[in-house]
Amino acid sequence: MKTGRFIILKTTVFKENDLIVYALNSDGDKKHFLARGALKSKKRFGGGVLEAMNHVELQFDDRRDKTEFIPLSDARLLDGFEGIRKDYDRLTTGLVLVRDVFQVAVEGSEDNYAIYNLLGNTLKKLETVTDRFILLLHFRIKLLFYAGYLPNEDGLFNPFLAEQIQSCEKLKTWASPRVRSTSENALRELGVYI
Repeated sequence: MKTGRFIILKTTVFKENDLIVYALNSDGDKKHFLARGALKSKKRFGGGVLEAMNHVELQFDDRRDKTEFIPLSDARLLDGFEGIRKDYDRLTTGLVLVRDVFQVAVEGSEDNYAIYNLLGNTLKKLETVTDRFILLLHFRIKLLFYAGYLPNEDGLFNPFLAEQIQSCEKLKTWASPRVRSTSENALRELGVYI
C-alpha cells in the first residue's frame, strides 16, 4: 500500500456504490482511482472526504489489477477549506479552480509540483480574499504558464508570475483587458470553459 497527499479534482459515480476519483498529487500528476463501496462506507470514506477541492491523504494500491483505475482503500481529510464552503460565490470559484486544473493537468506528469502548490495556495487564499476575480485571473495565468501553454514573450504577464498568489490583490492595476483576453484565449484553445 502507498499513501500520498492529493487535492480532489472531480468524482463520478460508477456502478451503484463506487466512485471514480480524479485527484492531483503533490508532484502535479493527475491520477484516477476507484473507490469501491465509497457511497456506503462511512468508515473509509465518510464525511464527504472525497468531495472536490478537499486536500486529503489517500491510501491506495498502485497496482492496476484488470482495470485502468488505481484501487483506493482509505482517505483522510487534511483540509476541507471550510471558509470556501460557507459562501456560495467562493464555492463556485473554488469549483472553477479545480475544474481548470482537471482540464489542464496531465496524467503521468511528475515534475509539475508547482501546479499542486498553486492550487492548494489559491484555495487557501480563496477563503479570505475580497476580490475573487483578480484571484481567478492570477491563478489562471500561473496555471497556464506552469503547464507551458502561455507565452510571455513581451513580459505582459511578468507582474502576475512574480507575485505570490497570496498577494494577488496587489495586481488589480495590472489586470488590463489585454491580459484578460490573452489568458482567456489560451484557455479556450485548451478547451477550458470560461
